[in-house]
Amino acid sequence: MHRTWGDAPDADYPWALFIYGEKGVLKASTMRADFIPHDNKQKTIHFDCVFEKEKFPEDNPVFGFITWRWILTPGFDHMFSSPVFLGLLALLAASLMACTYTTQLPMVKVARRYSKLLLFVYATAC
Repeated sequence: MHRTWGDAPDADYPWALFIYGEKGVLKASTMRADFIPHDNKQKTIHFDCVFEKEKFPEDNPVFGFITWRWILTPGFDHMFSSPVFLGLLALLAASLMACTYTTQLPMVKVARRYSKLLLFVYATAC
């Protein structure tokens, strides 16, 4: 049995967010949203969730070649856990480590050598 804390205020929006404003009410859910203005002369604005297969169909590709397969195969529908993103993140980390090892560590050695020289010059000048 599923636990609930009462009935949903709107049966069309069981998991929803209602924002009441000066100009109207925004009903937003995971699959759709409605803006209902307080003024009856204005129209209600309705948005539906559009999935990749509907937005990028194979029979009418965007730019002539982008279809839903170009989005789902590399995992761009869940960007931060896709293999492409994680691979690029690993390359960035490797690049930063290589830069640190080849540039920053030799600079520390040079700085230590010159710090001894500067201490000697300062000590003899006083």
